[in-house]
Amino acid sequence: MLHNLRHSLVNSTNQLFLIAIVFLLTFSSCTKTEDAVSQPKLLSKLVEVAADNSTTTTKFTYDGNKLVSTDANDKHATYLYTNDLITQIVVLDKTTQLQSTLSYTYTNGALVKVVSSDNYVMTFTDNDDGTVSYEKHTTDINNNVITLYSGKMHFQNGNLIEDERLLGGTAANIVSKNIMTYQYDAKTNPLQNIIGYSKLLDNFKTISANNITRTQEESRMEHTDTNQITSSDVLYVSANQYDADGYPTAITSEKTFFGEENTNHVKTELFY
Repeated sequence: MLHNLRHSLVNSTNQLFLIAIVFLLTFSSCTKTEDAVSQPKLLSKLVEVAADNSTTTTKFTYDGNKLVSTDANDKHATYLYTNDLITQIVVLDKTTQLQSTLSYTYTNGALVKVVSSDNYVMTFTDNDDGTVSYEKHTTDINNNVITLYSGKMHFQNGNLIEDERLLGGTAANIVSKNIMTYQYDAKTNPLQNIIGYSKLLDNFKTISANNITRTQEESRMEHTDTNQITSSDVLYVSANQYDADGYPTAITSEKTFFGEENTNHVKTELFY
């Protein structure tokens, strides 16, 4: 009887041990699966495709979720951080071998100034209504400050939905404006997971949380002496394809990913 009791206890112990192993393996597997699902994707390569099937490629390099550099056919950019904020971007023109620098200043984590070695300064001001006002200045050979443009950005759900811009350098009786409005999908912008990128307000719409599906650009000239208004509109529509996680893999549009207009442009291909 004692032998049977000992045998029963051994069997029970072995069963409990096996159950514990199965539980730990299952828990470990689930944890790894959850980590894989929750791990944010980072854009590794961007390919712009033209109508003649020629391509231009931009590659992205990271340290964790911080952007280290971008390397394109004609330019190489290096990104420098202070804590989790991008404070400097150094751009090398591969053709001319000339280098330019953008320096970023923040207050309480919000961008307030961008100083370019290419002789311009941008300032940004957060308004109480959630909009952001901005100005871009340069200086002439006599060190006079010249306003290139000023504007106001309107945001909704982390997306830039309207950008009103007043252009400088026009006649005294003419007010020249550009008004850009944007519509978005509900999918993730492939740049959104880069630490600090959404703070770069000088990149305008590319800092948005989602992907653009429609862009309307209105150019308007208001003659203050005659109250006459002339305007023109251009509409761009993007057709987006996505992977299983909701990240865009192809964007068909006349505009490149970063917004340059090109009638020969067919689509942007994105890789992670």
